[in-house]
Amino acid sequence: MKIGVFSQLVASLALTARGGGSDDAPVSDNPFDAVDSVARAALEAEGIPGMGLAIYNRNGVKVFEHMYGDFSPDLRVPIASASKLVAGVTLFRLMDAGYLTPDSTTGQVLGWTGDEGAIRLRTIEPHPDVVIGKSPAPGLRYGLTAWLECSTPQTGCHQISSPGAFGFTPWIDRDAGYYAILGMQDMTNFRTHFGGQLERQLQPLIARALRETRN
Repeated sequence: MKIGVFSQLVASLALTARGGGSDDAPVSDNPFDAVDSVARAALEAEGIPGMGLAIYNRNGVKVFEHMYGDFSPDLRVPIASASKLVAGVTLFRLMDAGYLTPDSTTGQVLGWTGDEGAIRLRTIEPHPDVVIGKSPAPGLRYGLTAWLECSTPQTGCHQISSPGAFGFTPWIDRDAGYYAILGMQDMTNFRTHFGGQLERQLQPLIARALRETRN
């Protein structure tokens, strides 16, 4: 299915989930129904066998979780580049604890020598086959020293994400106050574009659902 058709499909489902259909259609009281509908439509349109979505608010409380197809919370899957989120947080926590500084070098920490030992934490670049400023997911760019991707480069990276090659995509929305994990396993195709696209489709729906939950 073409991307344009996919976008129209999920937009239509979102409107339907908000009660934008006929006057006789029942309106759900669950603010996350639109999130569920869009995620389910994306799964079916892309032909993915299974997918999971979990959302946590700024206090770490899980506010939404749903498994689609043959995916399950305890399924072990390769997360590929999604591991950058864990690596990035770990490095920042080590800096908070005083073990590292932004000017720590690979020579000091790893014992590397020569040019390889002069790499500073603040200037770590992405994998050599990735060009700085470009991204495997359209509409995103690298941020936070290239460990993660910036979904909103024009406004200062309020959303950051870490899409993996096979679709496993965690992201953080600082403005809306939540983080989400989109999990899937499809070793037959690279799903980085799909994960990033679905993330951006879900972001406004999740933010609205959280606002309605707090009201």
